[in-house]
Amino acid sequence: MTALQDPNGSCDMLILDPLTARAVGAEAFSAAVDARTYTGIATAILLALAATAGTLAVKLQDSADGTAGWADIPGAAFTSVTTGAASQRLAFNIGASRGFIRLSITVTGAGAAYDVGVVALAKRT
Repeated sequence: MTALQDPNGSCDMLILDPLTARAVGAEAFSAAVDARTYTGIATAILLALAATAGTLAVKLQDSADGTAGWADIPGAAFTSVTTGAASQRLAFNIGASRGFIRLSITVTGAGAAYDVGVVALAKRT
């Protein structure tokens, strides 16, 4: 995880998943991000481009220790992408997370492939 800090202290940009190629297959997960020093409502931004159309599903999950017990964060799932390019944003309460967050990324459809990137903007405590 990379955190780009705002020198004025208003918010950090957390790179949850850099722009990477994701192909059809099983559910994949990004690395765990330590969110314990963030508070309030965060904005997550999804950028996706279909190399080959299919369905892309991306959601945020949280865990108390960053290794086990992952669960979906209520209301933190992007709308499924099915063709072309997409950009979406959603707000979630990063301060109410159990401490660590990650992405769950699933691509379905014969030969489907997407380029996916997700960042979040959050205020540090």
